[in-house]
Amino acid sequence: MNDNSVSLKLLNTFFDSPHGLMNPQNVSTAYDMARLASICMTLPLFKRIVGTKTFETRAVRAIQKALPAPPRPVRRGIPMANNLSSMAAASYSGTSSSYEESSEQSSSVEEKFETIYKENENAYHWVNTNRLLGIDGFSGVKTGITEAAGPCLACSFEKDGHFIIVILLQSKSMDARWEES
Repeated sequence: MNDNSVSLKLLNTFFDSPHGLMNPQNVSTAYDMARLASICMTLPLFKRIVGTKTFETRAVRAIQKALPAPPRPVRRGIPMANNLSSMAAASYSGTSSSYEESSEQSSSVEEKFETIYKENENAYHWVNTNRLLGIDGFSGVKTGITEAAGPCLACSFEKDGHFIIVILLQSKSMDARWEES
């Protein structure tokens, strides 16, 4: 992460933990966070995710099921006969040991599996905590709170060809951050 922050020219940012929760060694500035948000908002998938107000999904689990073994090979070249004794005599010519080896080889066929995906009964529903989404022009980014930074907000606004990033640190309260930004 720190190598990436240097390559993105986030010169006053250092991450000691990847989760972003309170850690005295995590440091950054509003300028670096604005730069990071601006870069991230150029990524279509990121922009779509942070601009999503709600998202629902169901858990999917993969189950591997053994496929049925392929049928044993059919012996070809058996002459058709009108009586059973001549058919039995013609159906196999060779030693009994070579027949047994042949049947052992066909039973050692590697077992194959098919993956089946089944929806789980558990539905998951996420709600974006950014209350500015849905207001004309606001397109997302991130809400947060830590003891050191207080209630925070990184938001983006796009209108009439203008793009603005707002970084709010140490807001008066969780609710005040919506008005302050």
